[in-house]
Amino acid sequence: MKASGSRSAKKPKRKSDLSTLAALLVVVIIFAFVVYSLIAPQQTGSQTPGMKAAIVDQLSMLYPNREFTKPAEDIMHQAGLNVDIYKPENVTVGLYAWLPDAGYRLILFRVHGGVNQKIEGNPVGLYTSEPYNELSHPQEQLADLVGMGRAYDRNDTVVFAVTPKFIKERSITDYPGTVVVLMGCYGLFSTDLPQAFIERGASAVIGWKGLVSLEHTDKATLVLLEAMLLDKLSIRDSVDRTLDRVGSDPESKSLLAFYPEEKGSLTFSELQPSGLFIASSMTPAFVRRDTVSEPTRHRAY
Repeated sequence: MKASGSRSAKKPKRKSDLSTLAALLVVVIIFAFVVYSLIAPQQTGSQTPGMKAAIVDQLSMLYPNREFTKPAEDIMHQAGLNVDIYKPENVTVGLYAWLPDAGYRLILFRVHGGVNQKIEGNPVGLYTSEPYNELSHPQEQLADLVGMGRAYDRNDTVVFAVTPKFIKERSITDYPGTVVVLMGCYGLFSTDLPQAFIERGASAVIGWKGLVSLEHTDKATLVLLEAMLLDKLSIRDSVDRTLDRVGSDPESKSLLAFYPEEKGSLTFSELQPSGLFIASSMTPAFVRRDTVSEPTRHRAY
């Protein structure tokens, strides 16, 4: 009898333990769901899984402009693109090598551009935020893959700039039919830089032929995005509308243009890649993947 009574007395304790465990499990599940909902990128109903865009914003360290960034994000979200933002500290030499591996359909390079008059052909370089150092990237310096860059109108710190040759030889894989917008100066000063992107898989490159103020290019890019992504105009018509509404740069008279000419009649959706691009397993010797910072992932507002 005592043994029987002892066994019956333990049963409620096991039930209590199970109830406590179940309650704890429910709390953990709820907590995990709340955390996931806070950190996971949100998608609008119109967004297509896998469609991504990026803003490489090297200029926001000295020239932040939320009046550009927020509307640009909104336009790209409305067009079904998830948006990644690369802040100045992310814009390194290594980023230019790894960027095509992310699979972006559209990339806005809000970065300085400059002409290297010391190299034959005067190639245009895209600036990083990485301070220049003679001992850094020695092989790339000797091969004219990178060089020194400084904004023409400021006594800024000298930084590394990547050349068209870098885009061709150090991109870790091909760009997946990406439309590239070069917002800084001299993007289409010559064909070397846009051709480098085209040879590595980009579908079209849009940029300025000469100097452009930051205020002007920010304003023009918003008009361009709206025409290209929301009104679904062709590349040529999108550039023409931008010039009609915003005009050339007020001081330099630099014009917005696109490359190559044969892609001008196509819309953004028609420039979608027709095949599957497979990322290369090659790793540039001068940079490790884990040294490249992740972008800020922005949600749909």
